[in-house]
Amino acid sequence: KIKIQYLHPEGITQSSEFAAELKDKLKTEDVTIEIGPQKSEFAVFVDEVQVFSRLEQRRFPEADELVAICTKG
Repeated sequence: KIKIQYLHPEGITQSSEFAAELKDKLKTEDVTIEIGPQKSEFAVFVDEVQVFSRLEQRRFPEADELVAICTKG
């Protein structure tokens, strides 16, 4: 199960694009998007374990990078 959290004005658009990419590349529909608790956050969780944080990395992931991270997660 993959969850994308965001709290940024443009976050829903970018989150939706990442979710579509993950669904396509990983052949799963189990990708959800929700509003996160922290301002300017963009975080990705696999089975409730955080695997990426924009605040920690100080950047957004590339789509292929996110697919690889979620595959390992």
